[in-house]
Amino acid sequence: MPQPVGDLVLDRVEALLDQRVRPLLRSHGGAISVVGFDQGVLSVRLRGECAGCPAADLSMRYLVRDELLSAVAEVRQVALEGGVSDELIDQARALLHLAPRPGRTTCPTAPTPVPLTGLAA
Repeated sequence: MPQPVGDLVLDRVEALLDQRVRPLLRSHGGAISVVGFDQGVLSVRLRGECAGCPAADLSMRYLVRDELLSAVAEVRQVALEGGVSDELIDQARALLHLAPRPGRTTCPTAPTPVPLTGLAA
């Protein structure tokens, strides 16, 4: 059975991300995941250190979008999905001394919580 066109496009997108984009994002502690592909629009989410980074728009514009638009003809637009990454939520929960969300373990990059005792008011 032939593979649907959308799946073939996603396979090419993932290969491009693996070859050209992910290594650069990984060097900054970041990552990228594909959320979906519909009618020429590829939705992605920046993760790790890239999620919420002030330079995320630049990374998205000059690294991710330009690479994908030039290499995958079926992709006509790249949309950055907003929201807070799972990793960032896990780090916040660790800082607030909250238990991990059900089904999740503690994020390995979450900072060790520091007790606030002994601080001047």
